[in-house]
Amino acid sequence: MRDTAQQAADLFKMQRYDEASEKYQTIIDKYPESLYAWSNLGVVRFQQGNMPEALKALQQAVKLAPTDGFSFSNLGIVYYQMNQYENAIDALEKAIALDPTDAKSYNYLGCACSQKGWEEEAEKKFRKAMDLD
Repeated sequence: MRDTAQQAADLFKMQRYDEASEKYQTIIDKYPESLYAWSNLGVVRFQQGNMPEALKALQQAVKLAPTDGFSFSNLGIVYYQMNQYENAIDALEKAIALDPTDAKSYNYLGCACSQKGWEEEAEKKFRKAMDLD
């Protein structure tokens, strides 16, 4: 499966998302508990613009690994893109708790707070993102 994982990563880099998703699905079919495959499939689905499928894959990833900041961050971003701001805030706060140095999560958290009308909180998150990046 290492070759399949490498092929999937290479295909993703080449923006060949349909083929990359097939490779990640192959890994999942053989190893349904693969955090790597689920989280990366979520990212691929996001790049394809398929937010419902990205959401499913990332929800599975955080279910498998509730301490994986990468998956929570991407889950929060998907929720944000789906205009589910409260869910985005919850996921992004978990991502930050797991990795307090993740500027991307702070930035999206600021965006979600702004969408909720929480301007002071949004500004704090944006400032933290800038400090980290």
